[in-house]
Order: sequence, then structure tokens, then C-alpha cells
Amino acid sequence: MTERNVPHCFIRVLHNWYSKLVSIVKWNGIFSYPFSVYCGVRQGGVTSSHQFCSIYYVDDLIHQLEASNYGCYVTGEFFGCIMYADELLLLSATVTGLQQMLNIVTPLRFAQFNGIIFNHKNCMF
Repeated sequence: MTERNVPHCFIRVLHNWYSKLVSIVKWNGIFSYPFSVYCGVRQGGVTSSHQFCSIYYVDDLIHQLEASNYGCYVTGEFFGCIMYADELLLLSATVTGLQQMLNIVTPLRFAQFNGIIFNHKNCMF
């Protein structure tokens, strides 16, 4: 966030907020004991999708995908990657192009470098 010129006071607020994050699970009307949450962004939080999408992970991923020249372009604009929150849709006119885009996000490249785990069970072709 510092590299993206986010004000330090805002970074400190987020750090303070997330370092004290506690959750409780409700199941069949019964509440669990509180437990600390140490990673991720709050699911359903009003700032969560913005934080995930704008923080270094996704910006860098989209730039890498666009720089690869694979994927779909409409009137010269890159539309090979459509994303909201943690959902990612890769679009390519060819199977080869799609495979090249998948190679960019595989564990051996972007995902491993940034500590992201992609759930292949949600993939559709």
C-alpha cells in the first residue's frame, strides 16, 4: 500500500482494525466462542472488495495479464480479465491464449510469488 502512495494514517487505521479482528460463528442458533482472524479481508465488509481489488495483488496480476497480449481486446481496450472481489474471469479468443493466461496465474508464477491460492474447483471451461 505504501508503494501505491496510500496515506500512512489510513494504513495504520487498517492495520489497527484488522489486527484486532475477531469473529463468531452462528450455527443452528448457537454462537461459537470468539476467535481471532489473522489473514484475508472481511467477507461482506463494505471495504473488502475494494481492498482486495486495489491492493497490490490484483493490480499486478491485471498488469501482467494485459502485458502478455493474450486475452480479449475490444476497440483496443483489454478485456481479458474481469474481476470483482475474489472472483476472476479470464477471457481469450483462443484456447492457446487462455492457457498462456492460466500459466501466468499458476502457482509457479504470480500466485506463488504473492502467496495466493486459486481454487481450481470453481473453474469452468
